[in-house]
Amino acid sequence: MGKNILVVRGGGRPGGNTVQLAESFAKGI
Repeated sequence: MGKNILVVRGGGRPGGNTVQLAESFAKGI
């Protein structure tokens, strides 16, 4: 589930990829 969100959020934003990944990852865990 966490990885799914990471992919969806990161895929939509090439510029803020790292930030989105970090936030989604933190919320996922």
